[in-house]
Amino acid sequence: PVVWTIETSRPPVVGEEVELIIRARIASRWIAYSSDFKGDLGPQPTDFQFSPPASFQLIGKIVPVGAKPGRDKTWETDYAYFSERAEFRQRVKVLALPLAGAVRIKGQLCNEAEGTCSLLNERLTW
Repeated sequence: PVVWTIETSRPPVVGEEVELIIRARIASRWIAYSSDFKGDLGPQPTDFQFSPPASFQLIGKIVPVGAKPGRDKTWETDYAYFSERAEFRQRVKVLALPLAGAVRIKGQLCNEAEGTCSLLNERLTW
């Protein structure tokens, strides 16, 4: 139900900062949760685990772009989510070229029409 892609905000240059832009195309009637809420109970936020990179250094936390607010009535908790498309941005300092790495994306996807959810566990490389 989701297809991930990754690109940089501009061509990388050693010693400079760029953003890694991680996008998702989400199937109709499915939602993907954002990364900026606590998931103690109920909906689980999307988590990005970058492999120890040799070509870049992470700067700050990943930032979701344009997530919608929601409220889970069963768990009585607030969350943020995406439908159709999702975007996350991670600033990095370029240490070497080519800029290459991997990220493990974990979280939860839900189909609103069916009332079902599935776990997300994908590896994206560039």
